[in-house]
Amino acid sequence: MRQSGHYALRPMRATSQYRVRGAANVPGVVFFGFVALLEIPSLWSPGKGGAISIVMAALIVAACFALTIRSFRSGLQISSNEVICRDLLRTTRWPRSTVTRFEPRPGRHGAVGYRRLLLWIIFTGGNEKRLGLVNWSPKSEIKATLIVSDLNRALDS
Repeated sequence: MRQSGHYALRPMRATSQYRVRGAANVPGVVFFGFVALLEIPSLWSPGKGGAISIVMAALIVAACFALTIRSFRSGLQISSNEVICRDLLRTTRWPRSTVTRFEPRPGRHGAVGYRRLLLWIIFTGGNEKRLGLVNWSPKSEIKATLIVSDLNRALDS
């Protein structure tokens, strides 16, 4: 396992997969897990709401647990036959043969438009796609370059 800043490239032993997870996973896991744990007691003591309150609490607990797991699993994964990008709400898969390389490029990210180094995926036909899930501070260009070189090495192997 190679640690570089807030990201870790982890080789998965059994399936020859590589996964990049960022520190951005932690707030989602903590928040959704905390909300789910706060709602569990209302399943047994609904108060004046009765059955509707129990149903709503059960839906909130189920949704928060699902989002906790989804937050934990989000990241970029390179398996033996495909590249998978898991976000909080969406999973995108590309065949490994169509991905040429990864590149860090400066750009704006988020609602406020923070200047970040964003991960771009370059396809064989020359198409490019920005992956905002994995990004770095402009000050940590060396860390971004190390992680992207590891990703490209994992993609070539």
